[in-house]
Amino acid sequence: MEIRSIRADEGLRVRNFRLRALGSDPDAFASTLQEEQAILESEWRSRAERVAKGETAATFVADHEGAWMGMVFVFREPRAPDVVDLAGLWVDPLVRGHGTGHHLLDAVMAWAREQKAHTIRLWVTETNTDARNLYKGYGFTETGRHQPLRSNPQLKSLEMTLEMPAGEIGGD
Repeated sequence: MEIRSIRADEGLRVRNFRLRALGSDPDAFASTLQEEQAILESEWRSRAERVAKGETAATFVADHEGAWMGMVFVFREPRAPDVVDLAGLWVDPLVRGHGTGHHLLDAVMAWAREQKAHTIRLWVTETNTDARNLYKGYGFTETGRHQPLRSNPQLKSLEMTLEMPAGEIGGD
């Protein structure tokens, strides 16, 4: 399994994988399948072109012989340059429990180091026990902050963070 950044020409592939994730696990995401189906193909292409540069955002995929088995999106907010936000991590149910999520988090950690981030932040649905356990096992901690899940306000989304070890923050 290769963990790699998406290429600029993979916008429609990102779209198809994202829609598959939303269809499989709708309560794991803030957006809905219907919302993302409504996004124009040209926008998916444009996003991939921007994200493939890796300057302020990146998308990593777990590629097994051409088949995508996992994906994660990470971005930096201009208002908080020392914080990297992780979003949309999803692993195909066929390969869950075999380290794919951990390997995607390794890629996020490496990108955060390059960005000189001090903190990686994410929001996870309270009922998504497997994802919460993955993040906790990687060293993320729950901050106590929560908010309604935008796609299903009956559920809560919990904030988790990982502080980068001082020796791992990228230098000049």
